[in-house]
Amino acid sequence: MLLFVSLTGFVAAVALAAVGTGVLLGRGGKPLPGRPWRGLALLAAAGALAVYVCGLGPVGLDALDAGGGGTDSAPPQPCRTGPRERWMHVEDWGVGFVPVRFECRLAGGGSYRNATVPGWVNPAAVALGLVAAASGIAAGAMNERAAHRTPAEARTR
Repeated sequence: MLLFVSLTGFVAAVALAAVGTGVLLGRGGKPLPGRPWRGLALLAAAGALAVYVCGLGPVGLDALDAGGGGTDSAPPQPCRTGPRERWMHVEDWGVGFVPVRFECRLAGGGSYRNATVPGWVNPAAVALGLVAAASGIAAGAMNERAAHRTPAEARTR
């Protein structure tokens, strides 16, 4: 399931990037003052989604590996990181989506993350998401401001 979501996210990121590029280049639609900000918002959203998928894909592969069962499946292969004394006490595993992670749960309580998700994925996804949100708000504010100008104000500018 996670791999399907990753593939869908990648396709959506490419589509967002294409639309954002079209908006930045001024293709189609009304020429509004917030258009560059809207294009930036779409491109940043595409980047955030692509980065998120970069973390979700490997987590999906780890989940497939851990859920496979069979010989030599306890503890799950993706949890066999770090000192042997730690991973010998793994009793379960789980997947987290925000932040994206693969988590190994210990018998005595507690858990640890394996190194599947690169350290830059979650911070980059958050940063690009914030840029997308801020740019979208700026685009909306500029368009709203332009819509409320009186005809006399529009001629003087």
